[in-house]
Amino acid sequence: MSEGLQAIHRNINGIPVVICEHTLPDGDWKFLLTELDTMAVRPSLIVSSHLADERLWLEVLNLGAFDLLLGAPFEADEVARVTQSAWFAWNSTARSGAVPPMGAGPVWTAAANPARVHLAGNPV
Repeated sequence: MSEGLQAIHRNINGIPVVICEHTLPDGDWKFLLTELDTMAVRPSLIVSSHLADERLWLEVLNLGAFDLLLGAPFEADEVARVTQSAWFAWNSTARSGAVPPMGAGPVWTAAANPARVHLAGNPV
């Protein structure tokens, strides 16, 4: 996770959306949320879990993450909808002026499998 956080902090244009599994080998989504809270422009955090857990969903929302994606494999339409909503929420609070075209700005994901960690489709 530390390499991913460094990548997020290095990105001068900001990372609008971060997707993180609820548990990671070196931390969890709550630790990541705490780290993201230190940023001047905090990305929208989407937490993912393969377990349908109402308690986790409530905790995710109550602590300030954007949403919880459930299931594995994930439904492509649901991932697109939630990611787009998170991007619009980030954009409306973090930016002023015109809305950039869809696809602007990378999405960073943190996964238990390091091969799934990427920044804008490129391995970190």
